[in-house]
Amino acid sequence: MKSKKDTKIIASVVHHYPKVISTNDLAAQFLSEKNPAEGTVISADYQSGGKGQYGRIWHGEAYKNIYLSIILYPKFLDIEQVFLLHIWSAVSIRALIEEVTGLQALIKWPNDLLIHSKKIAGILIANVIRQKQIDSSIIGIGLNVLQENFPSFDKPATSLRLETDQTLLLPNLRMRLLEILDSNYMYLQKDPEYLLHDFNSYLDLKERYHSNTHRNLKLISLDIHGIMTVRSEDKILRISASTLHQNTIRN
Repeated sequence: MKSKKDTKIIASVVHHYPKVISTNDLAAQFLSEKNPAEGTVISADYQSGGKGQYGRIWHGEAYKNIYLSIILYPKFLDIEQVFLLHIWSAVSIRALIEEVTGLQALIKWPNDLLIHSKKIAGILIANVIRQKQIDSSIIGIGLNVLQENFPSFDKPATSLRLETDQTLLLPNLRMRLLEILDSNYMYLQKDPEYLLHDFNSYLDLKERYHSNTHRNLKLISLDIHGIMTVRSEDKILRISASTLHQNTIRN
């Protein structure tokens, strides 16, 4: 089903399907074959091969969660600023969760949102770089809404239903998320520090990370240049956020 929405950029065109293998994969196919408009959304009631970071599988039930991908042409960003797409996505999802439930989700760098230390949403971004510029980006978003049973993993998962006992309407929630993403896209273009302030306010400080040269780092804040201020024992360091990886240790 294809429809046009009255928004500025995000969800200018929406393609919704009952079932796909992966909304990100289908968005990539659109990019290679159809020359889609910026802000085109691919959404589905179920994806049988949804992906997470590092090739992990995203496990989600049909008609229970939000699965969508957004096609962008963010040529206004330098390659060094590609991390801002994570900021924009995470801040927008967090805002939706607070608006509809009152819950304060925390952002785990770079791709997850947590409630009570349980994963409730994930972001997967794929960029095409040509001639040292961002040619196109696919922003994949998964948000657990009504699902109540999850497989056992190292990181436990939750949903809005489990956290609030609310029965939320998926179409309304999906459209509201797209509206927030659209509104925040203007800030991404003209005032990304506005989004960055929100990101730093809700950054999960419990997680520990490592870089190529340091272990057990605690995040403090991220700046507009993609540099993360971190604590290593009794030292304060500044490290490129792209080099940080999550440990399995938590405090």
